Amino acid sequence: MANATFPIDTARIRIVSGGHAEPVMAWDRSGEKPRRTENPERDEKTGLPLWDLKVSAVMPNVSTGQDEMNEWTVRVPSAENPAQPVLSEVHLRDVVASVNWRGDVRFSGAVAQKGGDTK
Repeated sequence: MANATFPIDTARIRIVSGGHAEPVMAWDRSGEKPRRTENPERDEKTGLPLWDLKVSAVMPNVSTGQDEMNEWTVRVPSAENPAQPVLSEVHLRDVVASVNWRGDVRFSGAVAQKGGDTK
């Protein structure tokens, strides 16, 4: 069953850094059991290594009108570790939420620098 994907409008969300990013390691599926390799997984479009960037998204709750903070792990392509200082504002673009049949949500996107370019 395919994942459902939804674009996220980050213009209405304040996103701050959790100060941590981890490289996403590739899997070797050639044997009987898949095993994690020491090589980074790469983005299909850019060829850049993928990172799981820890962030907190502050957004309004439609029901209460109050702001809520949600912790996200966003998978981003980047030549270098995209982690930024804790609580510094992070600008993301092209963010998509993917939901699988179990209801697990995964976020992906790109870190935009102040000039709008991605790292």
